[in-house]
Amino acid sequence: MDKIAKLFGGATTTRLARWFLFHPDASATGATLRDKTKSSSDHTRKGLRLLQSSRLIKKRGSGRFTLNNEFPNLKPLKEFLIGELLSTMNVAARMRPAGTIKILCAAGLFIGNNDSRTDLLIVGDRIKPQALQKIITMLEADVGTDIRYTTLSTEEFKYRMGFNDKLVRDILDFPHELLIDKLSVKEHG
Repeated sequence: MDKIAKLFGGATTTRLARWFLFHPDASATGATLRDKTKSSSDHTRKGLRLLQSSRLIKKRGSGRFTLNNEFPNLKPLKEFLIGELLSTMNVAARMRPAGTIKILCAAGLFIGNNDSRTDLLIVGDRIKPQALQKIITMLEADVGTDIRYTTLSTEEFKYRMGFNDKLVRDILDFPHELLIDKLSVKEHG
């Protein structure tokens, strides 16, 4: 269990808090939140009770929950929980089963830039689509929102770098963090 999950009483509570912070105007049922956070019914109920007792969320009619936008210190809490995404997710290690990854570049929501075209750029060979999708699904549960990602083969990436492809440049020319860089992109950036 990571340090933030310990602070919030468990991974499910942290996932729920992030979901509400990423979706401040949405409301959802406990069942929907259980599915989104990939948690058990018991853990979801416990997490919702904790967040409701702290007044971070409130219960609406028909069993729906929503973020309490009047919560004191909402902005610093959001900055803390979402600002810590990259350091707490261990994304590079989690990607290993997906295939031979040469570049893993975090952008977008992982570094607090909502204007980015993608959140993860994954470059590699023998990428297993089902394994990658499973990893992304679990990351989305931990993060609390959908993750936009782009996968390219090593050959395709090198080709696109050769003619300064807009997608690749939009990722590498703007704020990002290289989690894996086996192609020495940082040196050629």
